[in-house]
Order: sequence, then C-alpha cells, then structure tokens
Amino acid sequence: LAGFSGWVKNDGTPFVLITSLMMLVMSLRKRDATGIIRFVIGLAVPLAVVLTYREFLAAPGNIVTSAGDMLPRLLDADRIRTVLVFFLKQTYLFGSAAYAYTLILLAILLVGGVDFRNENALFIALIFLLQYAAYFTVYLITPLDLLWHLNSSMPRVFVHIAPLLAFAVFSLVREQNLFPIKQQPGAATSKPTVD
Repeated sequence: LAGFSGWVKNDGTPFVLITSLMMLVMSLRKRDATGIIRFVIGLAVPLAVVLTYREFLAAPGNIVTSAGDMLPRLLDADRIRTVLVFFLKQTYLFGSAAYAYTLILLAILLVGGVDFRNENALFIALIFLLQYAAYFTVYLITPLDLLWHLNSSMPRVFVHIAPLLAFAVFSLVREQNLFPIKQQPGAATSKPTVD
C-alpha cells in the first residue's frame, strides 16, 4: 500500500519514504528482520512500476529541476509565515468548517485519552506528523508561485492525509475509555459486554 501511494503524483512519495524509514526503525527496535523484509518485498512491485513510469514517461518534477534554489526559499521568513498561515487554516478546516473534521478527532482523543504505552500507535502518529512536515517543506521549496500553489493544491493534499490523521487518532485513543466494558448484573462469571 505504501508503494501504491507513490503513484499519487508527487504527494505519495514522502509517504513511501517515511513509512520505509519507520518500518526500518521499528524492525531494528524490535530486532525483527522479517518485518522489514516483508515490507520491502511488498513495496518492490508497485514501487518498480512507479519508478519505471517516472524515469521513462513522466517529466521531471518542478522541485527536482530547481534543486539549486531550494535553500534560499527554505530560509525565507515570509514564505515560512505564508505557508504556516495556510497550513493552520487548512488544518482547522480540513476541507470545510462545516465538517469540523479536526475538532471531532480532537474531541475523540480528549474523551478517550491517549494510550502512550502503545508503541505502534505512537509510530503511526509520528508517520502522520512527518508526512505533515514533509508537505510543509515541499511548499517552502516549490519554485511555483507560492500563493497559486497553496490555493490550487493544498485542499487536495489534505484530503490525502485526512485518513492517516483519523487512523493515527483511533490508534492512539484508549479503547476502554470510548467503549467501557461492564458486567451484566448478577452474572459475575459471564463474559463482559460492550456498551
């Protein structure tokens, strides 16, 4: 699945790189070489198709062709402020203020509480944060007109990471707080039921 995300224009490339890095880190931490081997095998075929397409059919991306000018754009305080304002607004709206997507997820997390002992969930949240940071950086270094690029592509970019945000939130939340388990009256030995 990480490999297939590479097909989504340039938006999926950071996800491929980030998930690969995180899988490697998790495999090293757990001393489980089979995890990273299975990941690489699963990644190989879709990524081979994507790389073949990009090498022989697709035109080079704007960022690749203007790599020499990245640093001045990356350090430009006005660009950073502009991108930051757009990101904060889009994060709050996540497509539309009517949906209150981010606020609903935040409320779920507040009600359920965060399970900091779940290392896998923390890795998923970190993948989201790194993906978010990667998109932020891409907007800083883009050679395209910044306001045009933000207005024309940011809603689409956020649609790509909205499912990842939801997955991260529901991975982090303590299940027993959202769905408390209660014993049936007079049935202490029976299986607990979920409210």
